[in-house]
Amino acid sequence: MYNIVDAIYQMVGQQPQTEDENTPQKRVDKIFDQMDKNHDDRLTLEEFREGSKADPRIVQALSLGGD
Repeated sequence: MYNIVDAIYQMVGQQPQTEDENTPQKRVDKIFDQMDKNHDDRLTLEEFREGSKADPRIVQALSLGGD
């Protein structure tokens, strides 16, 4: 996931963000923590699906400009 977010940062550049999202790693950590409901440091497909439904910004952040 880090590689995807890092590539997005490189493509679109740094945008003004809060302190907990001002680097690709911090952004990934925040998204991961929100999705990992059982805190086992792994995302199941179900956790990813539910996390994406709960916060559409996650899918938007991971998308590459598709409408």
